[in-house]
Amino acid sequence: METPQIAPAHVPSIVSEEVRAYKVNAKNLFLPLFFSAIAFGIVTWLTYVPGMWSNLLQVFKPWLLVAALVTVSTRVLLGAIRINLVSHGRIPFIPAIRTQLVWDFYANITPSVIGGTPFAALYMNKDQRVPLGEASGIMMFLMLLDQIWFAVSILIMLVASLYVEIIPASIGSIGEGAISLYFLVIMGWAAIFAYATLVRPQILEWTIGKLFSLPFLRRFKGRADREMESLQARAAIIRKEKPIFFVKGVLLTASLWVCRYFLLLFVVMSITDVYNPVQIIFRAMAILLSYIIMPTPGGAGGIEAAYTVFMTPLLGAAFVAPTLFAWRFIGFYIFIIIGVFLTTKTMGESSLRKNQDE
Repeated sequence: METPQIAPAHVPSIVSEEVRAYKVNAKNLFLPLFFSAIAFGIVTWLTYVPGMWSNLLQVFKPWLLVAALVTVSTRVLLGAIRINLVSHGRIPFIPAIRTQLVWDFYANITPSVIGGTPFAALYMNKDQRVPLGEASGIMMFLMLLDQIWFAVSILIMLVASLYVEIIPASIGSIGEGAISLYFLVIMGWAAIFAYATLVRPQILEWTIGKLFSLPFLRRFKGRADREMESLQARAAIIRKEKPIFFVKGVLLTASLWVCRYFLLLFVVMSITDVYNPVQIIFRAMAILLSYIIMPTPGGAGGIEAAYTVFMTPLLGAAFVAPTLFAWRFIGFYIFIIIGVFLTTKTMGESSLRKNQDE
């Protein structure tokens, strides 16, 4: 029996020539690590309290740090199950784990506006020889599920903000207004993107057409039109899926994002007794949403700044740097280390196969 595909092989690819030509080198790896290290150094300097590092042993709870590691591992496994589901089994579970790890890796070393999605599609093509059109369709649907979750999570935060202080009062009314506006814009865009993809693709086509008709964007209109054609071809395939397929995808997406929030919670709980679990969960949601517009690779530097703004009022200055380091090490540095191994190994094997075929 033929394996169902979320997008046939002939569907246009999201992998541009820039992505194909992208090589992981020392510079690509150095920049996110550099930005993160500089930001961590600044945070440590600004929040330093004499004896803060030596006092950690008095409150450190190693079993909760283990729980944090289990949480991040669970997220990767859920991500693999989601890839396997969306690909209709085309990507087996173990290769799906590798794809999820590579997706996280590239998301951490490329600007958030690019993300790891096209690179994961390319990896899927090289690792499992899935045609790029089909791999692009799979990754596009995964991206759509994340967009749906962004809209839902912001709606949840808006309701919760009536009972829980999510945006710190310490940033002032102007800062609070700016962050609230940002969340509303993200929610609006995510909702429009999901609705246009699943129901009315003409809306997105009209919006993009108007946007790239502006004088300073007109020179990019040809490329934008080609991208829209590609998007509509993939979206048409997605709309044919059964409702239960979307329900499973949304539930898996919500679960893996909840794992991201609990990672931060368990890290904080392992290092300090000063915490409010509910408030930390909602602030973790806010911190991770701020990643979307950060221009640096993996949001490095900006994420550390957002963490400091949102978490200092809850934890106190003495615990900000230690918890920040543990959180970023488990959720950022580890994935870079694993990703280097996976991408180097796969790209090397791919080149070897190509040479043998020739």
